[in-house]
Amino acid sequence: MKKRDASLDSSFWAVAVTAGVFTYLFDFFDIHYSAAVAAEIDTNPASGYVFPQAQAFRLCRDRMELSEPGQPWPGMYQTGERYALALARERGWVCLINDAKPYWFGRRNGVTCISVPEFCVMIRAAGLLSSDAVRGYLQRIRKVTSPTLWQLAMTALDHMDRGGAP
Repeated sequence: MKKRDASLDSSFWAVAVTAGVFTYLFDFFDIHYSAAVAAEIDTNPASGYVFPQAQAFRLCRDRMELSEPGQPWPGMYQTGERYALALARERGWVCLINDAKPYWFGRRNGVTCISVPEFCVMIRAAGLLSSDAVRGYLQRIRKVTSPTLWQLAMTALDHMDRGGAP
C-alpha cells in the first residue's frame, strides 16, 4: 500500500492510543507533527505524570518527522489543531484529527481530514483487522469521539459487511 504524508493533531494521537490502533498508522502514513502538537501530547508538567499517549509518542517519535507550517491558521481552536491543519493545507497532506469542529472546518476548507473512527475503517478495508475487531476498537472510543464521526464509521462497516466497497 502506498503511504501518504499526514499532519498529526494531538486529538487523533490520544484517541488512537486509547483505541489501540496507533501502531497501524505507520502502515498508511508518513507522519509529521509540529512542536505545538508534541507539547500537547507530552507529559503533564504540573503533575509530572507520563500519560499513555505521551509514552506512546516517545516510543514512536523516531518514526515521525517534526515539521512546522509557515503560518498556523489564526484564532480558531487550540494551538495544535491550528498547526496541524495549516501544515496539511500548506503541503497538500492529510490531517489526522479527531476533534469534530476543527475536523469539519478543515474539510470545508479543502483539507482531507481523517478521524480515528475513519482510520479504523481504513484498517478494516485494508484487511488488517476483522469487522468484529474494528467494532471493538470503536466501542473503546465511543465516549471520547463525536457521535457523528463514530456513526459514520459504523455505517461504513455495516456497508462493507454487506459486501459494499469501502
